[in-house]
Amino acid sequence: MDMCDTNDDGTVDCDEGKAAAEWVKNNLATMTWEQVEEAWTAWKDGWKGPTDGECTETTAAQECEEGEDCGCDWESKAEEWFRGAQEWAKNATDEDWAGAWDKAVEVWDHVDTSDNGKVELEEATGAAEKHGLPAEAAEFLHEMMDTNDDGTVDGEEGKAAAMWLKDNLATITWEEVRTHWGAWKMGWKGPGSECEGGDERPTREEVKDWVKGAHAHLKGMIEEGRAHGMTTDDMAGWVMDHVDTDDSGAICLDEGSALGEHFGLSRDDVAIIGELMDADGSGDVCQDEVADAIEAIEDADEADLDWIVDHYMTESAPEEETTAAQQKHSREDVEDWVKGAHKHLKGMIEEGRADGMTTEDMADWVMGHVDTNKSGDICLEEGKALGEEFGLDEEDVKILGGLMDTDGSGKVEHSEVVKAIETIEGATDDCLGKLVDHYMEETTPEATQ
Repeated sequence: MDMCDTNDDGTVDCDEGKAAAEWVKNNLATMTWEQVEEAWTAWKDGWKGPTDGECTETTAAQECEEGEDCGCDWESKAEEWFRGAQEWAKNATDEDWAGAWDKAVEVWDHVDTSDNGKVELEEATGAAEKHGLPAEAAEFLHEMMDTNDDGTVDGEEGKAAAMWLKDNLATITWEEVRTHWGAWKMGWKGPGSECEGGDERPTREEVKDWVKGAHAHLKGMIEEGRAHGMTTDDMAGWVMDHVDTDDSGAICLDEGSALGEHFGLSRDDVAIIGELMDADGSGDVCQDEVADAIEAIEDADEADLDWIVDHYMTESAPEEETTAAQQKHSREDVEDWVKGAHKHLKGMIEEGRADGMTTEDMADWVMGHVDTNKSGDICLEEGKALGEEFGLDEEDVKILGGLMDTDGSGKVEHSEVVKAIETIEGATDDCLGKLVDHYMEETTPEATQ
């Protein structure tokens, strides 16, 4: 078994078996046992063996390292493997997929040499080279699966990739495999959408990379169509035939979303793109609008692509909720009021200090004037009465009361007034800026109700 397994993948395939049989036929009658023991070590190193100099994965990797042209292009080999896997997937049952998953787990455990539950790039390339596979192939697959870009592939990313393969392997094209992973990396869809970072909104640079890649891909398809004599209308008709599944004469959002899934686009993403194409605002995209889009893709320059990126970033941005404070005041107005109030209160404190009052004395004075029911604390109604003297409404008093109510009791006690006085005395511009931020962003604390 070890002698025949010349690419060290743990299995002997048909080609290896045939080569071994042919070699045995030619040599068994004359070769000594000592020669067998010595020769198979050489085969295993890729120097010679049952393949008799044919280009195998092992010899290809070693010869290419030495700069020799062995004729084994890893991408063409990968395409061959992909097509073989795709043929299997077309007829695979759930039981077949379960068996494939068990095998994948075994491979994972074998590659994860650090036994930390993650596959590092070095582990992936090391395993590839050990089994005669090009490091570039391992790097490509590792990069494709590492959707949160942390340099490792964890179990969740592995599961997501496996699920994606089960759903798509039978129908996706090799060209899509080679070009599609850029969209997965954006976290919109693919073998990482369920992993950490997968749901995060893409950055502008990521969107720009995707738009450029998509434009180059689509423009290449259009140029190929032109080379075959297709007009713009011919191409638009082809798109309608393949996407307008209900033959209504227009592409609706559901039909666009079905196509978008193949490009890693969410329904929201498709809606944004559809809006760009829907020139008459009907809500659907007709054949004439598809034709216009084809011509726009052909003519698009860098500025046009940047505009699309900007449009996407604006349209896909989550709507920001405004607080009651933001609806009433601008930040500048609040900033001016806080600075003025701080100056006024600090002046009162300094005046009290000049009269020999301690912080406790001042807190007593505040409680004596504001705690009108003599309960020992200041409630919302009492705070509102004071707030009116400073032009504050109920919402403002609730927010400020929430800042002073450090124990969350819903009322402001004597000790909390003491702390507020000390804070006012020591407040810096940075501190006041944070107070403004808090006011603008805060909703009414339940504790102050």
